Amino acid sequence: MTRLRLWISLLTASVVALIAILSVLDDRSESEWQRYEGWSVSVISISIAFSFFGALSSMLAPEMAMKVELPFIIIVLGFWCAGLPSILNPDQNLAVSPEFAISNANLFFFSYASLIFSLLLLGSWFEQKNGEESTPTALGWVLLTSTSLIVMSSSIKVLQEDDCRRDASPYCNRTRFGIFGGMASGAMALIVVLLRKHVPMNCQAVVGFLLLILWACGVSYITFGSGPGTTLGSLYFATWSSFFICINLTATAANEYIIENDIRIVSGKDDGGTDKKKVEETAAVVTEEEGKATEKHDEEETTKK
Repeated sequence: MTRLRLWISLLTASVVALIAILSVLDDRSESEWQRYEGWSVSVISISIAFSFFGALSSMLAPEMAMKVELPFIIIVLGFWCAGLPSILNPDQNLAVSPEFAISNANLFFFSYASLIFSLLLLGSWFEQKNGEESTPTALGWVLLTSTSLIVMSSSIKVLQEDDCRRDASPYCNRTRFGIFGGMASGAMALIVVLLRKHVPMNCQAVVGFLLLILWACGVSYITFGSGPGTTLGSLYFATWSSFFICINLTATAANEYIIENDIRIVSGKDDGGTDKKKVEETAAVVTEEEGKATEKHDEEETTKK
């Protein structure tokens, strides 16, 4: 039933986003819509349709629901990853104005929310598939996957529009950093999301710290100086969000690892699962027996003399 709530949340967010974008396009007939406008409306409409059927499928028997839901989740997630940069592109003046100000808050935030709900659905599906419970870092890795993909797709959009294919200027190089940084971060975060059952907290802390270094460089290259994300927009928000999410992930994973080790020590368990208390008791018994044997030997020697 957890995924049913996520499907309903995705459906609600998509409906709000559709109403918001139609309010922007209200003064234009469909024949006057530009290609990007039709594409944006199509993405949101597809999200509404598949989230509705996804909600229905989640109420089926668990095994059947697992088989039916996965294609719906992948399709919705794919369309939001492909469509969100167009919706948030300042040049399109849908959610963000050419001056890089949020011109339609409902479209801006509920489009983001739809992508996040799609990622949460994917994470929830794999949790049920692997039979694992949610961890304190679960949501953080899902959010990092989302923000990393937004940085990557937004940077690709900038690279294409500013014709940086053969340009080696600092602006274009920093844009390329956004593409490869977002790709690397998104891939690593997604791997942790999918294989979280097999990734211990100490490894999550290490991965989080490495990505923190990456995004520390990212905010420096992308949002300062001649970077492509110096103005308010999706690239700016996603870059800084990735940085702060990495801080939270690293701290949370490290804290959980420390807590787990403290529990092992208090309960008398070492990393290999050996009961230290039993080992100590066994050693004490052996020492006591050795002492008795020594005393007996000394008594026998005294008797002989």
